[in-house]
Parts: sequence; C-alpha cells; structure tokens
Amino acid sequence: MSSPFSIRVARDDDHARFTRFFAELGVHDPVPGFERWKSAMAPTTFFVERDGRAVGYAWYEVFGRDGYVRHVVVDAEVRRAGVGRALMHELETRLRAAGCDRWRLNVKRDNAAAIGLYRAFGMDVEHPTTVVRVPWSSVATLPRAAYTIEAREAESREDRALEASFDLPSGRLASSRATSNVRVLRLVDHHDAANPKVGIACFDPAFPGCFPFKVARPEFAHTLLVALAPFAPPDKTWIQLVVEDDVPLAKLLLARGAELVFEILHFSGALPTDEALSP
Repeated sequence: MSSPFSIRVARDDDHARFTRFFAELGVHDPVPGFERWKSAMAPTTFFVERDGRAVGYAWYEVFGRDGYVRHVVVDAEVRRAGVGRALMHELETRLRAAGCDRWRLNVKRDNAAAIGLYRAFGMDVEHPTTVVRVPWSSVATLPRAAYTIEAREAESREDRALEASFDLPSGRLASSRATSNVRVLRLVDHHDAANPKVGIACFDPAFPGCFPFKVARPEFAHTLLVALAPFAPPDKTWIQLVVEDDVPLAKLLLARGAELVFEILHFSGALPTDEALSP
C-alpha cells in the first residue's frame, strides 16, 4: 500500500506556514524571523503533506556523526494518523545520508505520546534538562567562586577543546557564532589555565537566553551571568537558561528565584543501518 503522505523540502516562502506550526511546540521562544528561517533553518527543514496540505514538519542539524532533531511538529488536527512516524522515517533517511550514526533530541517530560514515538525508533533518555528564567535581580544572590575566575569571549581556536570538555557536538560553537548577534563566552581559571572545563555560554540577546549554558561548578554561574548582562536587552528583566545534565545548578537557580519554564529529557540512540531497515 502506498503511503498517504508525501515529503517536500522547505522553501523560503514556507516561513508563514512554519510560523503556524511553531506554536504547536508549546515553548516560549520567539518565532524565528524570516532571515534566520531562510539561512539557518529552511535548508534542513522538510514538510509532510497529505492531499497537498502540509500536516507536519521537522528541522534537524548535523554536527559530525550526530544528528540533532530540533523540531518534530504535527498539526493538532491530524495527530495519531501516522504523521509523526512519517517524519521520523524521513529524518532517519536524511541523517544517514548526511553521515550520521546517532541521533538526538529533546522532548518535554510530560509529552507521553512523543516519548512513546521516540522509544519506538530506538531512542532513550540520556539525561534531564531544566529550562529556567533567571531574573537579573537575583544574580547578585548567587554564591561566588572562592577564587577569581574570568569571563571572556571564546576564540574559535579554542572551540575543539571547549566542545570536548563540555560534551558539546563538534561545530556547535561555530554554529552559534554564525547566528546574528550571538555571543560565545567562556570562563577561564588562571590558577589552572590549561583546563578548558570551567564554563561556556552561547547567548542570544534576541531571546534573551543561553543554549548551552554550562559550568564546571554551580558557583561559577555567577561570574558567567554577570559577564552576559551587558549584552542583554535593557527591557528584559530575565535571562533564560537551558541547563543540561546539571541538577545541582538547576536546583541552585530555582532556590534563588529562577522560574521553572519546563523540564525536558534528552533522548539519543543509534541510527539504524540500511541493512537493519531492510525487510
């Protein structure tokens, strides 16, 4: 039986369609504007159509051999009709073609339907992530490092060491710099200058928020946040942080006045080989 769905790559003029679907993500992020959509998202976005009507889309990024599934969105009117599975099958095909052997994604902890779908495709939980909004006024209340550490712009020649030390995908920092106005800051411990694992943040003032935001110790967050503050929009009283696999930091921020936005789970799994998918 032929599939009721067809796949097509995104076009520049799909931005309005993408904007409509974006609301289904249920996040507080601002909708990416047309220029960002055209340059950074459309090239790796595709739509699923049924009877000539778009009923879902997916957006992914490739970092080395890892495929990061950023969005999987199904029109609310056609859920449980196989659209999600069609998107996942197409993602498998495209990521394998791009040389990936592993795929990753984030999903809200309470999204049982999506979690079931991802597990059906061989993925499972790798670690929890907490998304919080930290009032700038609460930063002064955070504990501070017992010794001086410095925040400064991360240089591209440092990317490989920083990505390896914080378990970031290869090319993640360069990808952040390619986004207009994003600042990539790192922490330096002058008592252990050769150690790159102190702190790293990619700050997008347009949000405003950081993804990733990683520190070796929770008390290092204060120095990094103070350094980011001058780049923040003056009309925003908070900064949103994606705290990956760091329960102590998330608990500290929440205890000092941060607002819990949502909790998500990071899923990962091996991509099936062509042979494994053969009948």
